[in-house]
Amino acid sequence: MSSSRVLASRIEGEFPTLQVDGCCSVRELDPEQLHSRGIDLVIATVPLELAYPSITVNPALLEPDRALLRDAVQRLNGTVRTGTPAEPSAASTAEGGLRYTYRLTRSMVQMLDHLCIRTVCKPVSRQGLIDAASRLFCPNEDASCLVAQQLRRREAMGDTYIKPLFALLLHCRTKAVSDCRFGYLQAQPPVYEAGKMIMGAFVLLAPDTDDPIPVEVMRMVSAQLIEEPELIERLRTGQRDAVVQLLEEKLDRLFSEHGN
Repeated sequence: MSSSRVLASRIEGEFPTLQVDGCCSVRELDPEQLHSRGIDLVIATVPLELAYPSITVNPALLEPDRALLRDAVQRLNGTVRTGTPAEPSAASTAEGGLRYTYRLTRSMVQMLDHLCIRTVCKPVSRQGLIDAASRLFCPNEDASCLVAQQLRRREAMGDTYIKPLFALLLHCRTKAVSDCRFGYLQAQPPVYEAGKMIMGAFVLLAPDTDDPIPVEVMRMVSAQLIEEPELIERLRTGQRDAVVQLLEEKLDRLFSEHGN
């Protein structure tokens, strides 16, 4: 979900003729629902086994991915949309009013209360950052092993390196946490790979349930990572209280717009 929100932001900025209808996880994709909503194309960050028009691109939207999207745009120019547009938010339509407000706010507060910024000395490799990420919110060995396994599985599905941020976006759904968790690992010194400088890693964990609320929160946080350079600077300099304050302001504004 996090890498999808990053990708959506880049697509909206570089391909104004494409309208991003929404983001969802692989498990939520249903061809019949996509057709009824008038979706022309699914743009995925991992390979799909889906009986529906789709392409797979890197979340960083590299030049080969742009070429693939340009080709898709050309093909879609002759396509007429059918079906009914989707509602603005599946979560808010599933449950409205005070109940939705309470659950979304509670999840945001839980995430901010547990926000963690930590320095990883001599991580040496990407794997070193993944190992540190698995322990960031799970001191219990069994839980941290589960998170590490799920983070590695996500890495195997597609590169999580976000070039504009010089960081990994380590994220997964896991039964090791009961609510949203967000943190940042500062790599000292940075990890170097072929053509990549990894200064750190954003860690986003969501509980592995069917509840749409944590996904909504993670989507909002991911958007802020792309759209707010000030947030990145505060994370890199270890200003936890300043990060919490900024996120509170931004998420409160987003939630207010969402509620309206």
